[in-house]
Amino acid sequence: MKRLSLMAVVLTTAALAIAATGAGSAVAYSTTPGVFCSSAPASHECGSSAYPTGTEIKSTLSEKLQFKTTGGTTIMECWGSTFNMAVAEKLSNPAATAWTFQSCSTSFTMLRLAPGELKWIEGTNNGELWNGGELRISFMGLNCYFRPQGPFEVIGGSSPKIKVKGFAVGLSEGFCPSSAVMSGQYDISTPTPLYVEKP
Repeated sequence: MKRLSLMAVVLTTAALAIAATGAGSAVAYSTTPGVFCSSAPASHECGSSAYPTGTEIKSTLSEKLQFKTTGGTTIMECWGSTFNMAVAEKLSNPAATAWTFQSCSTSFTMLRLAPGELKWIEGTNNGELWNGGELRISFMGLNCYFRPQGPFEVIGGSSPKIKVKGFAVGLSEGFCPSSAVMSGQYDISTPTPLYVEKP
């Protein structure tokens, strides 16, 4: 299966972002860098409560992970998964360390992980996590390649969660889907509590 050029991927990403909010409206994504914190100050400034470089953030799937076409056709479902990150030297760019999948409806392989980008959602203890990397899904007898984009929503608190949402950009030409809508949820087991605040 022929792979899309980098420019085609960029254009597809831009088109999906516009479609997510409507052609006539601005894309309302967060722009303020966020960091993982052990407390939730009233000022929303994390300061010394930021989890230090190297802190492992581990999560387990609690709601079925799904990839669907924009028309609603199921590409893949998984009932078991782990998603782990580590706080990087630049605190707002956590590094994905593992994304594993079990009990899936089709063959699903993570080929490459990439650093994420964490943004603080203004006025909350939550954040948007933009992803990267590359995965391969077997769909209708084809090997289809995708780049997860998100943003996932990190919901802060004493029982923090990662809400899978947003889209994955298709990297294949031909009969593979040009994009996938993602859904699911992971429960963060460590560290807790966990909040997303400003640096």
